[in-house]
Amino acid sequence: MNINLWQSSTWVWAIALVILFPLLTIILGESIHRLRQRGKPIASTLRLVRHLIVPVLVFLLFMQHVLAIASDGRLIKTVQTLLWVCVIHAALSLLNVVLFEEAEADTWRSKVPKLLIDLSRLVLILLGTAIVLATVWNADLAGLATALGVSSIVIGLALQDTLGSVTSGIALLFEQPFSVGDWLKVGDFVGQVIDINWRAVRLQTLEREMLVIPHKVIGGEIIRNFSQPLRIHAERIKLGFSYNNPPNLAKQVLTATAIGTQGILSQPMPQVFTLAYDDSAITYEVKFFIED
Repeated sequence: MNINLWQSSTWVWAIALVILFPLLTIILGESIHRLRQRGKPIASTLRLVRHLIVPVLVFLLFMQHVLAIASDGRLIKTVQTLLWVCVIHAALSLLNVVLFEEAEADTWRSKVPKLLIDLSRLVLILLGTAIVLATVWNADLAGLATALGVSSIVIGLALQDTLGSVTSGIALLFEQPFSVGDWLKVGDFVGQVIDINWRAVRLQTLEREMLVIPHKVIGGEIIRNFSQPLRIHAERIKLGFSYNNPPNLAKQVLTATAIGTQGILSQPMPQVFTLAYDDSAITYEVKFFIED
């Protein structure tokens, strides 16, 4: 009687898995195709469910209920760990889609820096790892937490300068005083932002040199952003004219030259100022605006 009952239960699970696995695969495939046509980013999450979670879950159920492998065996625990890894990966993907990829412009979600998102992802991965170790492998989290605490203190003391740069980078990126492509003046250097990473900001200077400034350093400097809030900014040039040239005529020539020069904006209008009457020339200053 028990043998017949076991065989009946085994056949029920076998038939259910044989039917449900292709059915779920087809349903998820159609859903992914339609969501991709609509341009929905959640299609990537469903793709992870279809290609990772469903096959591993079906394999786990097959081993437990059809092959009747003991639940406390190393093989079952390994597959359960793999399933948890797939679930955590898909959950992080779903969280990223819901919170950030579908965020509307000018909302706090669209302004969260990538660095902070990566750090949050790392914290969630560590939390998920702790849950897997506790539930699947019955690990002692208290002892593990103590060991990690001591290790964190040692690592923190060894990497305090790097961690200081990372902390300053989080503050800078969350405030977003500049972004990739902006032209900055940091201290005595002028350059275009080409990269913002965990530790530093990379600028390409006017001499086509790459300048690496750690976040800890740039956080203590006065930053001049030539690209925000407006891309236009003023430039000034000083020129000397002979006393034989009437000042009004010199100003008209300088204004016309500035307007006729490619790249100089006509609005706001260029302005010419008389700075000084030197021994050999009258010094004028031309103020004009450019877009880049």
